[in-house]
Amino acid sequence: MAELSDATYDVIVQRVTITITDVQLQSELIDHCCCTIEELMNLGMPCEEAIDLAFLRLAPEGLHEIEDAFNHIQTPLILTIMKKTVYFSGFVATFCILIGLMFKIMHWPGASAILVTGNLSLTVCLLAILFGLLTSKTTFPRLTYSRNLFGIVGGMLVASGIFFKIMHWQGGSILLVLGMFLITFIFLPIFFWQLYRSEMK
Repeated sequence: MAELSDATYDVIVQRVTITITDVQLQSELIDHCCCTIEELMNLGMPCEEAIDLAFLRLAPEGLHEIEDAFNHIQTPLILTIMKKTVYFSGFVATFCILIGLMFKIMHWPGASAILVTGNLSLTVCLLAILFGLLTSKTTFPRLTYSRNLFGIVGGMLVASGIFFKIMHWQGGSILLVLGMFLITFIFLPIFFWQLYRSEMK
């Protein structure tokens, strides 16, 4: 039974890693190519021809087509996870912040813990939205992209400022002021201007 030499294995690794960037996919393709080449060599084929034929069978148009297909499969999964994260954390944030404010107004115990949970959930929600925005920025007009980015960053600063205030940490006021500044003077004017312009059209 034919066995691959270290030099042949290095050639396979180089041909895979020079095109494929995903580490897990690299490992899978290297194993597959090694098995195919060993089978071809057992049939009497020279090593160089076996390597070329194995890669030709694997990807006639080149290894990049495999990674393109792999990314196409992975993208909907990532988007599904991101959407679930946004909806779940957004619900928890809204619920906890409203309940926490009611507890705070009524001076009931546990208000701070509920507000902390709500603000942490809001931060997770905004991070998921920010990830989606950064990965699909080419699909947004420049002004809309800037508006969303300032809104997300402002919301995260406000949530962090409230969290710092509850924990009595320094810097809470600065975070709150910066967040409210971004939302009030950048996000909201752009948002209402775009809303007004779309309605006028």
